[in-house]
Amino acid sequence: MSVFCLNLLDRHVLPDQMIAHLSTGSHFKTYESERTASFSTNCNVLNMLVNSPQPLKYLDSIAEAAKYNLSPYYSMMLMDQALTGLLRLSGFQIATSSLSVAILLEKTPKLLTQIPEKAAYGVLTLMALQDFPWMNKLKTQVQRSIGKGRGFLGVSGPKWAHAQYLWVEKVTYGSPILSMSYCLAAMYTKKEESCWGKCASFTTMAVDEQAILDIVHFQYRLPGLSNEPQWNIEAALTESYFILPELRNSRLVMFPRHEQIRILITNSCAHPMAKGQKDTPWTADNRIGGRDCGSKADEAPRPSP
Repeated sequence: MSVFCLNLLDRHVLPDQMIAHLSTGSHFKTYESERTASFSTNCNVLNMLVNSPQPLKYLDSIAEAAKYNLSPYYSMMLMDQALTGLLRLSGFQIATSSLSVAILLEKTPKLLTQIPEKAAYGVLTLMALQDFPWMNKLKTQVQRSIGKGRGFLGVSGPKWAHAQYLWVEKVTYGSPILSMSYCLAAMYTKKEESCWGKCASFTTMAVDEQAILDIVHFQYRLPGLSNEPQWNIEAALTESYFILPELRNSRLVMFPRHEQIRILITNSCAHPMAKGQKDTPWTADNRIGGRDCGSKADEAPRPSP
């Protein structure tokens, strides 16, 4: 964090010595004798690297694991801030499908937790996410949540320095300075000018909002979802939308093009018990396989009656 702060103050410092002492090759350690990796440490390191004088030199050795803060919102905040910085730095050339899933699976936090520092984590998380192009459908809800979080922080100002036991070393502890810092940042951080639309690779990541809306209307008719807020269903569907390409790429792993497996699948799908079913499993298999069903040479042998 010292290197990070110095670079933010335009006192350019290279992180080479820190990397030499604290990099393990798979993650960064918080201190020399550390036994388990820290998610928050690596997010802070990534934030530092993208703000260093030569950032692209250092990006390959970041890994993830969590342990130093008890609030899940803290980890969400660090990850979203770090990935946002990484995307901007990379010129948006990173594999966006995996990052989209990583970011979108971070649910919108419940901001009004009665603990100002936790609410600050939530506000800062949403501030980092709100301008992503795939968040357009949820922008109204995100901005409303930011407003509610800031409203809560505004009325709880006298409690900002009343630190809660959220931090972990050998024992849990609270830090009035950290609590005050995060609350101030959440209240007064300004929205950055959006630059996502300038990148062609991100314009292709637009969500089909009409398709999502159609599914929302359908799901509202299901008993288990009839009382669910619309934005919550939209958030879940938006998450699913970005998993689809990865699912399509994995379909042959689940359903390999092996002859025996294919016959079993088509047999179950084209069973003659289906009303009006005229295709047998063999002719259905021939049709799916692209062969001429009328060709006797290609026709599969039939069992005798």
